[in-house]
Amino acid sequence: MSLKARNKLKTKIKIFMLEKGVSQADLARNLEVSRSAVNHVINGRVESDRIKRGIAKGLGVSYKRLWEE
Repeated sequence: MSLKARNKLKTKIKIFMLEKGVSQADLARNLEVSRSAVNHVINGRVESDRIKRGIAKGLGVSYKRLWEE
């Protein structure tokens, strides 16, 4: 993923988080992983389909809308 695409994704996720009032720590607790694991996935440093799906669910958006657009 290019740097531009990664930054666009991070911005999109941050907007959804603000709209829903959800923090990375909230998402991590729901997924039973560390906050840093969620952060690494959001920043594109780690690939985890399970965490990606959990983030989408926690933000109330489809996986496709969040990760594939």
